[in-house]
Amino acid sequence: CGFLTERFLLILVLKQFAFTSEARTKEAMWLPQLGLAAMLCSLALLTVDARRPPTNSLLPPHARSRYRSVISSWSGVELPSDSDPTLRPTDFGADPTGRTDSTQALLKTVQALISSNTSGHRMANSIVDLGGATVDLGGGDYLTSQPLVVPGFFGNYRFVNGALRASPTFPPDRYLIEVGTQTPCSGGQGSCTQDAGFAGLLLDGSQVAAGAIDIVAAMGANIGPQVFVSNFTTVGIKIDGGHEVMVHETWLGEFEWSDSRKENGTASTALGIQINGNDHYVTNTIVFSSHIGVQINGAANILNGVHTWNLATANHGVGIHVTAYQNRFDGCYLDYNNLVLADVNTQTIIDGFFLGGGHVVLAPTNNQTASGLYIAGNQIAGAQFDVEVDESQAFITDAVDVFVGGSMDATSHSVRATRTATFNQAATTFQIDFADALLFDVSRVPIQSVQYSLTTAGAIPRHVARPVQGSVVTIETDVAVSCTLTVTVDQGTYT
Repeated sequence: CGFLTERFLLILVLKQFAFTSEARTKEAMWLPQLGLAAMLCSLALLTVDARRPPTNSLLPPHARSRYRSVISSWSGVELPSDSDPTLRPTDFGADPTGRTDSTQALLKTVQALISSNTSGHRMANSIVDLGGATVDLGGGDYLTSQPLVVPGFFGNYRFVNGALRASPTFPPDRYLIEVGTQTPCSGGQGSCTQDAGFAGLLLDGSQVAAGAIDIVAAMGANIGPQVFVSNFTTVGIKIDGGHEVMVHETWLGEFEWSDSRKENGTASTALGIQINGNDHYVTNTIVFSSHIGVQINGAANILNGVHTWNLATANHGVGIHVTAYQNRFDGCYLDYNNLVLADVNTQTIIDGFFLGGGHVVLAPTNNQTASGLYIAGNQIAGAQFDVEVDESQAFITDAVDVFVGGSMDATSHSVRATRTATFNQAATTFQIDFADALLFDVSRVPIQSVQYSLTTAGAIPRHVARPVQGSVVTIETDVAVSCTLTVTVDQGTYT
């Protein structure tokens, strides 16, 4: 390309300044062919450059733009502008080996990202549309001493394909990547960021950074697939406010999975994922080290296929901790730890697997009615009961629209229980006690209804159920009979 371009320019000079018409004619006859060859060669160079791996780029973005301008002026053909929205830290001087600090180059890369809107397009809530601009780490490993901050009111951008590690001087209260703004956002959804994506990343806090990603007031953000978060001190991924942030195909550990501190109840203090908002999703995600695997402090969130392999309950760990209502847990795997509900309203826990003594714990922090609680179809391996009530801080005072049952390999404590007893000795009074079968303390949540059937081989007696006394159901007959009684009681009421 260099030879062709040089020859092309030489002929242009000869055409303008050669002293003989013969010389001008001899050289000029090659002008169209050389011009076309130079242009095609240059276009091929630009195409190859765009397809090469980022770290081996033949031309950085500024050189590609300059070269394109020259080619256009030579050939008289207006070439398309460079529309590649990819930003590579190496183009700004970053060290992709991780041996030296790349903070300033990374900050310049992020500044270029948020300056990449040239169309003037806006998304919902006047969020600047960055057109899919992407910070591509290109398989590099980058050391940073400051967080990468994308402020609020920017959207449609990505961070992909590489590793970020906190340096020893990284601020201990900050996150490797911080998205959005703490300032309240206007608009019905309270979101200032839209369509931000993070994929193919290893984010290592080096036991210095508070966490990997803090995403604030975002709508439609996406963390995953293939995101690996490790060595954080406070929260691996924190979601504050916003709506519809999705975490999926992601692994998180306060310590590396081979680190002995993983199961140390004193050393492990962090949270894997913390959701401080509504309508978010965590799916197909593994928390392999932290004090609490996932903490939910908002409503209407969904966890599906989440495996909490973090600190065991025997060492004071918690798999999933829920402080707000209206959440759903489908097909989650709690590995030697519990799912704790501090709010017992409108929660659904189905098709889960609880290993090594893990089970559901209802542990209200203020006196409340259990309402809309549905716990069913879970497999329990290693625990005697599928659901436990912990009223050490506050009481459950009533049960409305509650169903607990259908668990496998464990005794189900439920608001509804059925027992059958045979009385071979003829009598007129029969009693069945449900104290060890009911979920809630009957002194606060009394039995609301009784159904029974009486079978006898003798004369047909008149019979009646007397008012329930605590957990004891009494059935009386007008004549002495031997019989079999089947009694069903229910602590709940239904709307």
